Amino acid sequence: MSDEIKAFVMVLAAIARKQQGKPAPMATCPNCREPLIGTLRFRGKEFVCVGCGRLWGFVDPIPTESTPELEARYRELKAKWDKEPTGAALAASEPPGGEGT
Repeated sequence: MSDEIKAFVMVLAAIARKQQGKPAPMATCPNCREPLIGTLRFRGKEFVCVGCGRLWGFVDPIPTESTPELEARYRELKAKWDKEPTGAALAASEPPGGEGT
């Protein structure tokens, strides 16, 4: 499936969930399943995983139902990212061009 079709399907699913009064799913890392942090710091990579340091595009994350534990982990990772947005948070990142970077 092309990225454009995948993005279109994701938007339609989000609209349907909103109409049903359900929250949108959380974006989680395909590599380590940690919650992803949204960022526009890197061209073409809208999400960063503070857990494993990889960068992901808009259609790459795994949609995951929100839980109190996942929300708490997101807040913890977001605080870490806000404190040091490019240093240690991305230390584990693969070189540009690698999968997920």
